[in-house]
Amino acid sequence: MDNINGWNEVFCNSAKILCVLVLRADENVCVERILERGKTSGRTDDNREVLVKRFNTFYSESEPILEVLRKDTKVLEIQSGTKEKVFEEICKNIDSLI
Repeated sequence: MDNINGWNEVFCNSAKILCVLVLRADENVCVERILERGKTSGRTDDNREVLVKRFNTFYSESEPILEVLRKDTKVLEIQSGTKEKVFEEICKNIDSLI
């Protein structure tokens, strides 16, 4: 909520949010990808324990913000797929807004 409130304080009168883009992916797929990345990234936070905390934080703190945003703007949710399919869906949805 701090980000939304900060945005509104600074930009409310000078910019309009056309949409919020949410990229959805299966949690298990995300975990697999991040754990694989962790093998070569050198990141100490690419581990299962930290990922559980990240997902819990997302579901408890970030996800509810989408409901707040839906009151003021369009929330576009794109499901995971191939890079090409995701890009196509993003373009199609954004093109319809502009």
